[in-house]
Amino acid sequence: MFPLGVVTYSITNCQFINNTGGDGAVLNAVGGSSSSITYSYFANNSASTGVVVAQDGSGYVIENCKFEYNVVDEGGCLRMDFVSEVVIQDCQLTNNEAKEGSGAALKVVEGTGVSVISCHFSDNVASVSGGKKINVKENE
Repeated sequence: MFPLGVVTYSITNCQFINNTGGDGAVLNAVGGSSSSITYSYFANNSASTGVVVAQDGSGYVIENCKFEYNVVDEGGCLRMDFVSEVVIQDCQLTNNEAKEGSGAALKVVEGTGVSVISCHFSDNVASVSGGKKINVKENE
């Protein structure tokens, strides 16, 4: 999926398994607002950057989702670039890998108001020390 521009979307009770892609194996949302992903499952997906990528948007909610065994070259299973007002809540991120970078589970680049609430992170692996679960950078 590649929603572009001011787009509102809702993804609920979906499974995304064995997908491959460049930026965003499953979803690359650019400029979205007030969008949500809930009660969904992401497994065995691979991408150069992010299995789910959100860029230049606001009002994203990712809730009650499970992300496991996803592999990215660089930059998080969940990658948020230049976003605001993002809530990631009650999610499980396990056994994800960033082969060439940091933030195996979650990477935020220049985000404001990004909240991670009651999430479980385990067994995520990144090639760069530090940020094996979460990596937050102001500038990249």
